[in-house]
Amino acid sequence: MRCLRALRHRRTQSLFEAPHPWRYEAGGFADAVLVPTSSIYRLPTGLDLDTAMLAEPLAVAIHGRAPRGIGIGDEVLVLGGGAIGLLVAFAAARSGARVAVSARYPHQRAMALALGAAAAIEAERDAVLDAAARELPDVVLESVGGTADTLDLALQAVRPGGRIVALGKFAQPITLHPLHFLMKEARLVSSMMYSRSNPHPDFATALALLERERDLLARLITHRVPLAQIASGFALAADKSSRAIKVAVTAATPG
Repeated sequence: MRCLRALRHRRTQSLFEAPHPWRYEAGGFADAVLVPTSSIYRLPTGLDLDTAMLAEPLAVAIHGRAPRGIGIGDEVLVLGGGAIGLLVAFAAARSGARVAVSARYPHQRAMALALGAAAAIEAERDAVLDAAARELPDVVLESVGGTADTLDLALQAVRPGGRIVALGKFAQPITLHPLHFLMKEARLVSSMMYSRSNPHPDFATALALLERERDLLARLITHRVPLAQIASGFALAADKSSRAIKVAVTAATPG
């Protein structure tokens, strides 16, 4: 039982975990998906499916924020202006933190401010470090991943003794200057998807926030494409000149 309790609190919850934990199964755009009942949540009355699709990325953001002790008066820097970065900025701001977001594109910076960020800055290294020097971040949330050097940037930006949370999925090994890391006494943690830990599973918290902030958060859905044009949806999401943030794929309602 002790092992099961630890598993419940520590393992990530994914709609793709059934029937074998830790193994990805067909899902997302499949005709049908088999999931455990513990992965299913009832939508609040009046929350439409179109907006409810944001529950998954918002749960990721909540998981990245909640266990890290972000609260009133904290200075938080979010690196990255994609959907996860914007939602974690929203979640941190709703916890009472003062949030700054670095984002590459103007439409991402504008959305960050609309979601409650106190400042939106360009993603260039010098601009980020200049902003961090003015307001030393207690917490830096990294949401870029890929081949970016944003964890090293986070280490430079965070205050001594601060915290760095890695949410981005990196495509190569991470390199940090060992002396800088040692002298900063910073805590580096990762955050993977979401948790169903009691008493407040991340998905349940996300749905409650979506119910209260439906009109605001729905603005993240910038484009919609039918299922038959799903390839164009992926192209839109990849092409930031389209000003895309979240692209929704709509399916026909069964007759």
